[in-house]
Amino acid sequence: MKKIIYYAILAINFLLIWFIVDILGFWPMISIFLITTISSFVLNSVGSRSESDGVITYNPKEWPKLISILIGAAIGYYLYNLMGELKVAEDQTSIVWAYIILNSILPVLIATYTLIRDRNDSISISSSHISFKDNDNVGEIKVEDIASVSIEAGIKLNLTNNTFILIETAKMNFTTKDVLGAVADINSKMAK
Repeated sequence: MKKIIYYAILAINFLLIWFIVDILGFWPMISIFLITTISSFVLNSVGSRSESDGVITYNPKEWPKLISILIGAAIGYYLYNLMGELKVAEDQTSIVWAYIILNSILPVLIATYTLIRDRNDSISISSSHISFKDNDNVGEIKVEDIASVSIEAGIKLNLTNNTFILIETAKMNFTTKDVLGAVADINSKMAK
């Protein structure tokens, strides 16, 4: 069911983009695409790794997500102003509003909610223990109890007793760089 909803939203979004390019013009949409792509790449490359007394801590910073929220709000404001400057026909304003809601207002609201919900989440890696904090979900695992580590909807710690613990990094404001770094650090502690 989730996939059907996902593909329906994706199809609606592509149709909206098609209409928006026709209504607002090609170059404004290209500039918005470039701004979001470049800012997303730059902000997702900010790492959250710190090391103190042999303990490696991944505690994602909130400011990159805050900047992306501000960029999303600025893009929505720009589209709203552009709609007024171009004197968009009354029958086309609903299409522009649908695009602004779907691609600016909703993402900004969702990102603000997750920023507040997921602040202060972390993973700490020492030579003997891996500990994590995801809101109320807190855990600590001995490194010697970990058989292997993989990335599956987060960081999956396969334990020696044939069970596993899943650290849901997507709900912790972790970037891809953070997840890959944490897995590499856990593997290096297991090798010792």
